[in-house]
Amino acid sequence: MGWLPDGIDIMTIQNQVNSSHGPCTYGNYAQITSATSMSGPESQMDAQAMPSSLHGAIYDIALQPFIPFSEVSASAVAASMNKILAQGPQTIWLRLAHEVNWYIDTNTINTDPTVKYHGTTDEYKAMWQAVAKAVDRSRVKMFWSLVPPFKAGDTVDTLDEEWFPGSEYVDIAGLDAYGEIINGEQVTFKVQMGAFCEKYPHIPVALAETGWLQGGTPAQREYWLKEVSSKETLEVCPQYIGFSWFEYLKDGDYRIVMGSAGNIAKDVLETTS
Repeated sequence: MGWLPDGIDIMTIQNQVNSSHGPCTYGNYAQITSATSMSGPESQMDAQAMPSSLHGAIYDIALQPFIPFSEVSASAVAASMNKILAQGPQTIWLRLAHEVNWYIDTNTINTDPTVKYHGTTDEYKAMWQAVAKAVDRSRVKMFWSLVPPFKAGDTVDTLDEEWFPGSEYVDIAGLDAYGEIINGEQVTFKVQMGAFCEKYPHIPVALAETGWLQGGTPAQREYWLKEVSSKETLEVCPQYIGFSWFEYLKDGDYRIVMGSAGNIAKDVLETTS
């Protein structure tokens, strides 16, 4: 398990859950705003990354290209990753253009103007493949993460056809999938992840981001944490390697440690560990 913290020191969160064990992953967000400069990801090597890396955490970077896919410089991305690795982390999980099926500018359902990706699916795949060839794959793992199918006619198969860059270019496959109510029932891990795991049986699978959609209630967050952390997940997805919790106060309170509901995570994780 790892964390996507909302400005809170990552070890403050982890110590309230399990002080004897460091976080497995520590995630942050960065942007490519220029074809010649990768200052975005470098600036995200913040004060939290070093202490978390000393505890063995993998640094999980969601790298958002705000320039067209065709203008992204693979060599510049690789150079930036090398600079970050030199500062402490042993391993990076690179979520390049994460949630591309949501943030692509042709998706009119996303009305947030602050995050948009630009280009065709072929240009996206070419960008991904170029970066995968440029980085040190022994330490920079290419983490392909989409959101679950959300448009009419979308399936795991259609997303694969549109966006999957090829198994030789992907080290980890995942979804940014959240707990929610579907047809009046709380969704299960199997419903959210089952078809995806079946599609990629030979690639490690992770929940790149998770929580309860728009925060939910404390009971819903507790339920979903139990779902994604239980041993039964391996019956659905044998290649499942873990999840990163979206510990944010955003459009709702997603937090399970630092939120107003208190430390929901501690008892759940002690039971499932």
